[in-house]
Amino acid sequence: MSKNRKEEVLRGREAYKARLASGQHVKFREKGNSMVPKIYSNQECEYAPVTDADQVQKGDIVWCKVRGSHFTHLVTGKKQEGGRWLFQISNNKGHVNGWVGIENVFARVVAIEGRPV
Repeated sequence: MSKNRKEEVLRGREAYKARLASGQHVKFREKGNSMVPKIYSNQECEYAPVTDADQVQKGDIVWCKVRGSHFTHLVTGKKQEGGRWLFQISNNKGHVNGWVGIENVFARVVAIEGRPV
């Protein structure tokens, strides 16, 4: 790398995605009440990387991207379409955000405030 170029430092979501892609667990807090009573606003969640559709089941809480927005939400459906697995993402209030492929499911919640899920 050139002396004049600074090394890129990843922050926020991109840093979490990079750590997950390398196989590491990450912990962070999200604000909002859409997952109450499963997750309350600002509770720390631990996320494990998702690399395969077999790791995600209906009822799991995942960190994903739906239509440009990142969510920690429920998997409320799972289907295979044309050889590709799709996951329906919803909040805990019944609102469906949409369907996403495995490439947009980054992690599964494995603990909330240190308690295994």
